[in-house]
Amino acid sequence: MNIQTEKRHLIAWMTELKDPTILAQLKAFKEATEEGWWDLVSDAEKLAIEQGIAELDAGHSISHEEVMRDVKAKFDV
Repeated sequence: MNIQTEKRHLIAWMTELKDPTILAQLKAFKEATEEGWWDLVSDAEKLAIEQGIAELDAGHSISHEEVMRDVKAKFDV
């Protein structure tokens, strides 16, 4: 069995599906088989992510342009 061929056959089959029940079952299967990335990060990484989100929610952020300007100034790029 060629796995790439099998995947293409499944993709083709899924693109033609019209039954919402089957689509819901496929989605549930996908979600049940995916590893949660949150469970794979350390406590320190989780804390840093949560702090970053809190800062963004509080309106403390800088634009991409500002970051690029600071990087260019620091590294003389």
